Amino acid sequence: MSTLFKSMNPPITDWRRKVVWIVGGSTGIGEAVANELVAQGAHVVVSARSVAPLEAFVAQHGATNATAIALDATDAPACEQAAQRIWQQHGSVDMVLFAAGTYQALRATAFDLGVMTQHL
Repeated sequence: MSTLFKSMNPPITDWRRKVVWIVGGSTGIGEAVANELVAQGAHVVVSARSVAPLEAFVAQHGATNATAIALDATDAPACEQAAQRIWQQHGSVDMVLFAAGTYQALRATAFDLGVMTQHL
């Protein structure tokens, strides 16, 4: 890795007072990362389509440590609005993790291109 790239994107070693937005933060890897970052002192904004897990995350960690924004990651205007809200509330964002995804099992004999496109 070049020295120039390292200086443009230095590793974060101290998460205290950092603001992290995790899109897809209500379950799975996104939720696990969100929990770890709150434990390390970051304020974590979790986004996902399902409101209940987001509210539970904020209830577990407290409003000073977490914020929830319900969001469908496939809705570009909603993503823009969420980003603007986060910047207005926090002044900056130190990291965005896009962990949103969808999965629907498909058999080879019932392949659905629309479903596969959503997976991408």
